[in-house]
Amino acid sequence: MTGRDHLPRLEDLPGRLWAELALGVANRRHPFHTPVVRVGASIHTVVLRRAEAAPPRVGFHTDQRSHKVQTLRHDSALDLLVYHPGHKVQVRLRGQAHIHTDDVLADQAWAATRMFSRRCYLAPNAPGTDVPEGTLAIPEPWVNRAPTPDESEAGRKNFCVVTMVPTAMDWLLLTAHGNLRASFDWRDGRWVGAWRAP
Repeated sequence: MTGRDHLPRLEDLPGRLWAELALGVANRRHPFHTPVVRVGASIHTVVLRRAEAAPPRVGFHTDQRSHKVQTLRHDSALDLLVYHPGHKVQVRLRGQAHIHTDDVLADQAWAATRMFSRRCYLAPNAPGTDVPEGTLAIPEPWVNRAPTPDESEAGRKNFCVVTMVPTAMDWLLLTAHGNLRASFDWRDGRWVGAWRAP
């Protein structure tokens, strides 16, 4: 990028961002596949499981016994951060979290979850629980194999989907020629943006 002719157009940025987020869901090697979320005063790396452009919604799966879910039950504010090192782009989304445990969305997500991934929800201890010695999160019977569908159902009670409806988005491009930043708010069914000082 060497001049204004090479700058992206403000109105094109939301579409480009949501296309990249969709790639992050589909491709586990994409940099957006593992965003960082801020929940209360703590941060966590999660796996991006959904990115819907309009209306905007992102989501990830987690253990409903986790500290982040307990925090979100009291304060639903959620920030999500992704960074693409190849494009030198950082994106922050801010919005309200929704916890899905026993609804259609959670049931569909559980049904689509691979048996190998369901092992995580079979852990007898809640995430963050004190244990007497180093303990693998996956119980011994399934360390080297996926559970059967029947075996995996014991983990369904621990599984949940967290979705966020973002209301604000911040885009930052880092370049040797100077950084570029834009902010957007979701209003009346569309992203309304403005350029900001980086």
